[in-house]
Amino acid sequence: MFPPRLILVPTDFSEHSRAALHLASSIARQSGAQLVLLYVDPPPLVHGEIVDRRAPDYQANLRHLIEGTHLPDPGIPIERVLLAGEPADEIVGLATDRQCDLIVIGTHGRGGLLRAVLGSTAERVIRTAPCPVLSVRFPQAGGP
Repeated sequence: MFPPRLILVPTDFSEHSRAALHLASSIARQSGAQLVLLYVDPPPLVHGEIVDRRAPDYQANLRHLIEGTHLPDPGIPIERVLLAGEPADEIVGLATDRQCDLIVIGTHGRGGLLRAVLGSTAERVIRTAPCPVLSVRFPQAGGP
């Protein structure tokens, strides 16, 4: 299992996800691993916002976002994957199907009521993943 050969890095294109990708890239560089960068397009109704997936450029925009995500080290092999569904389920499913050795996931660090209302993808992944999960929180300016 270690050193890892295949590292899954889910992204939502946030600063937390970029921090996770940076750390995963460092691990991959040291271990010679391949990265799988994954974006999961959530169901159309997300926290009260309706997303129109029928817009002609919707999928193209998602593809552009994931293809435009650059690694700190361009020599690391990377596969970019787009899936649709419930993010935690799709992340764990892909990690299982691909027999990933490690998942490196950004977390927003929400707690209390906000986490209870919104849920925590990272927490669900940590609880159900078939491999070790490293959660990364991007440090906030002036915060702990």
